[in-house]
Amino acid sequence: MQHAARLLADAGERVHVVAHRWDGAPRRRDVSVDGRLIVHRLALDDAPAPAELSGPHASYAPLVAAALLASPYPTQAFAWQAARLVEQLVVDEPIDVIEAQEWEAPLAYFQLRRAAGLGPSVRPPCVVHVHSPTERIFAANGWDTAVADFAPAAALEAYSIQTADAVLCPSRFIADETIARYGLDPGRVTVVPYPRGDTPLVERSSEVWASPTVCHVGRLEPRKGVVEWAQAIAAVAPAHPAARFDFIGGDTPMAVTGGTTVGDVMRRHLPRAVRRQVRFHGSVDRAGVAALLGHASAAVVPSRWENFPYSCIEAMSTGLPVLASPHGGMRELVVDGESGWIAADATPEALARALARVLAVSGEAKQAMGRSAAATVRRVCDSASVVGQHLAWKSGLSARPIPVVHASRPSRPADDARAPAASDRVAWPVIACSPDGESAALDAARHAVAGGASGVVLTEAGATVDGGALDGVLAWMDREPALGLVSGWTLDDGSPARLVLPPVLARPLVLESGAASPAVLVRAEVVRACPAASRLALFDAAAASGWSSALWPGVLARGTGLGGVRPRRRYSSMALAVQRLHMPVLQWLRECSAEDRRRFVADGLKHPGRSVRWVADRAARVLRAGARQGPAEPPPSSSRRPPQVS
Repeated sequence: MQHAARLLADAGERVHVVAHRWDGAPRRRDVSVDGRLIVHRLALDDAPAPAELSGPHASYAPLVAAALLASPYPTQAFAWQAARLVEQLVVDEPIDVIEAQEWEAPLAYFQLRRAAGLGPSVRPPCVVHVHSPTERIFAANGWDTAVADFAPAAALEAYSIQTADAVLCPSRFIADETIARYGLDPGRVTVVPYPRGDTPLVERSSEVWASPTVCHVGRLEPRKGVVEWAQAIAAVAPAHPAARFDFIGGDTPMAVTGGTTVGDVMRRHLPRAVRRQVRFHGSVDRAGVAALLGHASAAVVPSRWENFPYSCIEAMSTGLPVLASPHGGMRELVVDGESGWIAADATPEALARALARVLAVSGEAKQAMGRSAAATVRRVCDSASVVGQHLAWKSGLSARPIPVVHASRPSRPADDARAPAASDRVAWPVIACSPDGESAALDAARHAVAGGASGVVLTEAGATVDGGALDGVLAWMDREPALGLVSGWTLDDGSPARLVLPPVLARPLVLESGAASPAVLVRAEVVRACPAASRLALFDAAAASGWSSALWPGVLARGTGLGGVRPRRRYSSMALAVQRLHMPVLQWLRECSAEDRRRFVADGLKHPGRSVRWVADRAARVLRAGARQGPAEPPPSSSRRPPQVS
């Protein structure tokens, strides 16, 4: 998306990009293209700016990022940080459209706060680009979905896609999948291909065209089909000893939690006699990629599943015909027998048959197919044309009226929703549920509803409900009649992280321990229609009856010992990497599984010098974050300015 942002800025648009701040990109703000491209970088563990420490969120604002990092889905900490920055941007800047990718759902908390009536009254349309959802990546990679971060990631991405004002897809293949998977109105989904960029056409000699060299560019990842491609090579290469097969891209683990790499598995499938024909180049810079493509006579995209891959676009741009599987947007670029070859499927057998076709084609024929490939990709993915399509689409989108949820103060993001009258709150009695008295509590709820209550607040014994949050939730439920149950975050003084969050947005009423959320608002209609003897049974019955539930993105209840005992988590290697980068070492060791602790210790013993430097760097980062954070709650009389974008 950063490449597209640059093209839009070059076309005269003023573009703000919110990105991750890390050691390789430490600056908080960069401005280029005559001031039209502004890149804001946020660290996942950034403490809130002093100006944010006022209002209803002041007492727990410093805890949010840390709690999200310690949650089953650590990457959502970026979505929270981004939400607060974007809220300020739409107040300070003339923002027409907000766009974000679906992967890791960086826009989800902005959307959730907007739905809840929080944030500014300025409401530009929210657009989600669907490229590679976590759900599809896991399925195509054959990864274990039991890791702690999978379900929260998939649910947050689904929420972001389904609540977007519009959805963009790079190919018809992805658009059709997205409409079917997320139940979208086709009118909300638009296809705009990726821009080609400035990849030049490469003039190859007749010797290069005659050489049977096939190049794969991309990570060695299971979903890229490289294991099946290695098996196809093993089946066909012995009959073509002059053939060469290049792999450009870094290696990755086969399993989601790490371990044996994809490259190791590929090599096992290659007989010793064939291995001399295969070259693994690893990660290569752009010039290196161009040079290797320049010595190939064909490229391959054998993916189990793809979107509209740049590897295909770039190879065709250089003038190479492409062998591709049918499982992606490649079929919208490659015409079988004209600009490349389409395998029947992504199995080793089908790829082997397609490879045999490639090796049977003469150099002159491949050169002609390469010219056709280059012409096609320049027509479909021409950068100026793609930018024009995007601007035309954006113009029509921004002209649509987006309803205003509520009127908040225009000078800063609002932390409160419209408060109902005091009588409204009285109509929602709070009913405490003890562990052995849930049935009696629900009987009390039914009695209250029969007496005219609009609904009830079911709480854990010992929980105190935040009055300001309660008012906001009631206003939200008043706006959305189908919203039958709402829970929120819990401030638990007995929890190490203090802030307890439901692990999955799709199930906001249940904690990670499996217990009911400590505070849930339930409409009277739900209580009447769903008789049950426990809160969890009530929640399930409500869902079965078609009532929707939601999470209030703020503290709704507080107390001690409300989080329950959660199970030991098993994370993906991606989530562990995020936590190791941003969490204090001792907390990370306490949170991770025994297997991950063993790996950490083993790696430390193997590389002691590097490990000592890493621990020292992490300690310094924690100290700097503590110094930035300041007091958790400012004096009531202090005057605060809005957060500044810098």
